[in-house]
Amino acid sequence: MHNILEGVGGYETKLVLGSLITEKHITLDQVNNRLTSFHYGFSDSKNKPSTISKQELKNPDGFMRQTAFQMWCLLRYLPPMLGDLIPEGNVHWELLLLLLSCMEMIFSPSLTSASTMYLAHLIEEHHTLFLKLYPEQHLNPKHHFMVHYPGAIRALGPIVHFWAMRFEAKHGFFKRVSHDQDPGQVPIVLIEQPTIQTPDTETPSSDETQESAGASASDRPLSPSAVSGHFDQAVILTRLQLKIDQARDPVLSYLMQTYLLRGPYKWLHG
Repeated sequence: MHNILEGVGGYETKLVLGSLITEKHITLDQVNNRLTSFHYGFSDSKNKPSTISKQELKNPDGFMRQTAFQMWCLLRYLPPMLGDLIPEGNVHWELLLLLLSCMEMIFSPSLTSASTMYLAHLIEEHHTLFLKLYPEQHLNPKHHFMVHYPGAIRALGPIVHFWAMRFEAKHGFFKRVSHDQDPGQVPIVLIEQPTIQTPDTETPSSDETQESAGASASDRPLSPSAVSGHFDQAVILTRLQLKIDQARDPVLSYLMQTYLLRGPYKWLHG
């Protein structure tokens, strides 16, 4: 994920698009028009890539305004989006297609031993062509990590079975809350947000709802507006620990334990 979708993929996409624009095969406006008008289908409707700016193309080493899922979507759909505009045999386009061939095997949930050897050949061919096309650029460390993928797959199995994509997606919620809320309100908001409940959390029955409605005010969940910046540390810690203990998703439980009780809010321990 980090090596390709948040590293090599964006780096090479900017170089290839910049080269194709310089050779006058495409324009940046054409690229952005096709990005915005392309039909991504139901499965990728929430992962539509952002438009690309001139500043991004001028700085290949800089950050590209795409999430990992957006970058994955962009790389997969660039050939059908722009393929009709690129002349056959264009070497810059061939570099992108080689990267896609590597990605197809790297992200595969099942590979044979022979496939890993072929992957090693593809990665070598890709890196060699990159250095030939862009001698003024450099292979970054994430290019080097790709060289170790075939051996890692033979030793441990397909890497999609132990990558960090789902952990990062779950952690994204906590990062958004920490950016959008006042620092003092973050612990309470994380407790009360329904978003952090796991998919298999049971919906309360009508009897339970009525019982909850009749509960005393002291038994009801604490709301951010009720505390208004004045926190009872014991109450906060109790509620945090309760949420962690009740979490059915081990990933969610681990993230809450790490981010809330051992992370930037460890001051709650007193």
